[in-house]
Amino acid sequence: MARGRMQVGSVRLALPAGPVVMSMTADASANPVPVSLSVHAPGIPLALFARYAGLPGQVSGTARVEANLRGSGRTVRDLAASLDGPVLVAAVGGRISNAALIRLASASLDALGIKVPAQGETALRCLGLAGSFGNGVAR
Repeated sequence: MARGRMQVGSVRLALPAGPVVMSMTADASANPVPVSLSVHAPGIPLALFARYAGLPGQVSGTARVEANLRGSGRTVRDLAASLDGPVLVAAVGGRISNAALIRLASASLDALGIKVPAQGETALRCLGLAGSFGNGVAR
């Protein structure tokens, strides 16, 4: 990483559900390098997540994403091990292929005794993930 402070003020991306606002800072003059990332996105298409995660089948709907994360280190592994801050992902409405649902949640589905057929779709009425990182551990 180059020496010096890098700051990306706010990056705004226009999406149909509202603007995505992200900011990131890193100070390469410090050791370890402190990095912060802030994301406010009221409506990212779930299909975008599914595509980048390599999930099978169709996915529709939007998700709200909020994050305010901090970490420090000279490598990605160091940053991940020091990660602190809250994360929220929430979706109301939409659909997910059963194949994608099984890939995402098979351990939980099995533990709860829920059988999902491999074919077809599942309606997403409410899906949420809220947690925080502390010293690289997610809760």
